[in-house]
Amino acid sequence: MSHSAHLTQPGLARITVHSADAETAGAVAYAIAAHLNATGPSEPYRIPGEAGMCVSSR
Repeated sequence: MSHSAHLTQPGLARITVHSADAETAGAVAYAIAAHLNATGPSEPYRIPGEAGMCVSSR
């Protein structure tokens, strides 16, 4: 899954959280988003060939 289209302006970054389960990944991403005043996490997704779940926040 590519989110590079969202990173077209200077000063933007994306944080991806990898976890064994979607609940933990979401909880960590929401905590980071709240601390950094960032957007909430994406829907959990898997990366083919990698274990666990991922969520991204911008």
